[in-house]
Amino acid sequence: MKVKGLLDSVVFGPVDSRRYGVSLGVNLLPAARKICSFDCPYCECGRTESDLSRAPSKETFPPAEDVIQKLAEALERACEAERPIRPIGPIGPIDAITLAGNGEPTLHPEFFAIMKGMAEARDRLAPAARLIALTNGTTLQDGAVRDGLMIADERIVKVDAGDDDMLRRLNSPLRAMTIALLIENIGLLPACATQTMFVRGLVDNSTDESVEQWIAVIGRIQPTYAQVYSIDRRPAHPRIERVPAERLHEIARRLTSRTGVPAKVYR
Repeated sequence: MKVKGLLDSVVFGPVDSRRYGVSLGVNLLPAARKICSFDCPYCECGRTESDLSRAPSKETFPPAEDVIQKLAEALERACEAERPIRPIGPIGPIDAITLAGNGEPTLHPEFFAIMKGMAEARDRLAPAARLIALTNGTTLQDGAVRDGLMIADERIVKVDAGDDDMLRRLNSPLRAMTIALLIENIGLLPACATQTMFVRGLVDNSTDESVEQWIAVIGRIQPTYAQVYSIDRRPAHPRIERVPAERLHEIARRLTSRTGVPAKVYR
């Protein structure tokens, strides 16, 4: 049975994203199947298969040429729909092209080729749209992944925890990962932003102690800015709860005051 939140298609939207405006999403993972190196209880895609060694073969992922073609077709449709309003140039109504979907996009074996082809399609059909790549940082030791991420206009790396215990409880890594290794991995990128999901209930990373530990980690990373938000859709575990906006703003202010890192709160 298909889990609510899992995608059947490669390209989806456009959707009204609280972070990126009018966004066209790209899912590099298999249809209606979650493939990820984390098993976060707040994930809208449901739980992750427990054994990454059983990840699908290269043939199971959407081929790079199909991804690029489907994105180009979606951009062309968007441009056609907008042309009576914006007759000058192939800009279109899309603010962003966002790599998201059924898990961790950088697990696709042709990730670099896809990023290169998507950037070319964007430049040709919607040059005003920003190419956004989301990642949990577990694959950053791979040079081809890093090269692919650097094609994006913005790289957003997940940093939900400030210590290894919270990382284990909140992200449940399915491959070797510690906070120290995550910081080291992120340091391999010339520049990136971070995204942090704050939750309460089954696990709580919004307590003063957890926030202090997280601030120390973000201070070491020194991202271009930090995204702070809470759940907006039904999570994988029913006991995961939303953190109030007031607390999110308090956390953001504390981060910037302590580290100088700009923070944006998304509600």
